[in-house]
Amino acid sequence: MSSQENELRMFKVTWRIENFSYATQKDGEALLSPTFVIDTSIKTEWHLELYPRGKMANGFISCFLKRAAYDNGPANVLISCKFSILDEYESEHFIFQINNVLADRENFFGVSQFASKDDILEHKRNAFLPHDTLTICFSMWNAGLSQSTQCEIRSLFGIEKRSFSWIIDKFGERRSNEGWSTPIPTTSNQPFFLRMTFAVSDESENEGKISIGVQNYVNWSIFVTCKVSVVDEDGNTGFLANDEHLFSGKETWILPAFTTRGKLLARRSLLLPNGDLTLRCEIALSDGIKINCIESSTYGSHSSETGHLNVSGICTIAEDHGSLKDDLYCLYVEKKLCDLNLKVGDAIFPVHKAILSARSSVFSSTFNVRGEAMSSEITIPEMDPEIISKMLVYIYSDTLEDLDWESALKLYSAADKYEILSLKRQISNYLVSRLTQENVSDILVLAESYRDAGLKAAAQEFIFVHDREIIPSPQWKRFVNSKHKLAAETMQYIYVKRMKLD
Repeated sequence: MSSQENELRMFKVTWRIENFSYATQKDGEALLSPTFVIDTSIKTEWHLELYPRGKMANGFISCFLKRAAYDNGPANVLISCKFSILDEYESEHFIFQINNVLADRENFFGVSQFASKDDILEHKRNAFLPHDTLTICFSMWNAGLSQSTQCEIRSLFGIEKRSFSWIIDKFGERRSNEGWSTPIPTTSNQPFFLRMTFAVSDESENEGKISIGVQNYVNWSIFVTCKVSVVDEDGNTGFLANDEHLFSGKETWILPAFTTRGKLLARRSLLLPNGDLTLRCEIALSDGIKINCIESSTYGSHSSETGHLNVSGICTIAEDHGSLKDDLYCLYVEKKLCDLNLKVGDAIFPVHKAILSARSSVFSSTFNVRGEAMSSEITIPEMDPEIISKMLVYIYSDTLEDLDWESALKLYSAADKYEILSLKRQISNYLVSRLTQENVSDILVLAESYRDAGLKAAAQEFIFVHDREIIPSPQWKRFVNSKHKLAAETMQYIYVKRMKLD
């Protein structure tokens, strides 16, 4: 069997996480997949770590690959891998690829800013959370795989739903500043000790502002959604409050309410028959994962994804299954129908104006301004031909190839200059995944210079986690001397967060 065929062997994991919106993990807390064994000549063990509320970058879901602390494999294994999220049609999005890295037992590999939580849970929920199921696709390939394998993993957050009526008798005759509470009923044997609270503030303040709360009496994480409606005398319901909350332990959660005692009294005949207020309460809660298992493994089949991976820097497409991305990349590699040359130093890159315009607003503006008068060659000054080559590979294939720390920094600058935002975001993810105590101050300066809020937040969070080692270091002292304002802002971030935790 040829070495190229070996390269195309792949270990693929499809991880389906059901009831994902009820995830009980806090910020910086991971959901771990079951451990899976990569079938190479010397077996190695791995698992995926998914951070539903982010690892180091607020507002983003994070995903990483971690090798088991003890297995029978060598100390270092050369791997290439890819992370993505599947939509309702099983198409890949939020693709992040790592090529030719040495994986040891200490470090993790992946992407901190994998996908925006708002996109997944709200704006694009129908596409990426069909039936409230998030599907992570992970692929790994190297020359040591003895056969291709497809692994199906299923994780399920358990949910208990409770619905009940709560009658507050003689509500119209009660005084302000009075409160009520009731236990939330259950028929299960789960130890969810929750109570609903209902309170009315003084009349002089917002006509008696209504506060609805949920009290948790257990010391572990519980995710709760709560909807409260007012029931009128005809049995119809009117919305009062609706929200969700992750309890980290014993605490009281106050929902935002949308009415007042005065407004309820103004409609006394309809909403307060016999003076009683009837509330309809709908509660759904989860205390964590109930199923987490490998459901099936298929051996010896070659993944249809093989043609989508940039495994050797050449255009490799499975016969009769080329995607649009594959075809565009072949146009670039084979230099077909090019209508423009980019001159970078002594290097010439034949390209297509239409494709560059679609991927870069800067190229689009340049071509539109020059119009018909534009020559067939453009010179790009003060740029490294190798970096432009990597940028063009990404433009045509959505793939980052042979990235290291120095080239990532240069490519980040090029992505910013030509306003290729998806490339800039992917390199930002790469930099975050490789933060160290020695380079984090440099990344903080980079993020500030390019106004990258996500990268800046991730760097500051890394400093917060490792402040005892970083703050006394020579690198940090040099940073403080040269960047007083940014250093002060970061120290304030650490102080405020520490105060909140305390």
